[in-house]
Amino acid sequence: MTAVAADPGDLTRLGAADAEGAGAAGPGSTTVAPKAVRRIAAQVVREVAGVDRDVRVQAHVSGQRAVLEVRLPIEYPKPVDRVTEACRAHLADRLAALTGMTVARIDIEVSALTTVGPTRVVESRVR
Repeated sequence: MTAVAADPGDLTRLGAADAEGAGAAGPGSTTVAPKAVRRIAAQVVREVAGVDRDVRVQAHVSGQRAVLEVRLPIEYPKPVDRVTEACRAHLADRLAALTGMTVARIDIEVSALTTVGPTRVVESRVR
């Protein structure tokens, strides 16, 4: 509910009451939007070796907890199980450090195996 004051004196009294009521909890709260969590998570996952750039993340946020769904392209021939576990660990640690949120669950779908480096061109002769 929003309080509306009629004169500046009311604002002063309202501010004093809010400060007394805040106590140890502090002056307010910080909320991180799901879109911001999604973007942070996508960038954090790209920091893991073996992950290709086309990462997709969905974030479901409830209070200070997040559930993430990650679509992850992995560079071939990196081991899929090691890359996905590294992603889970790195994502949980970095998201907590950057947002203060707890990651309740991380679901990973390997969306593609990609090749890295120059492609080999096979030339054929025309007779």
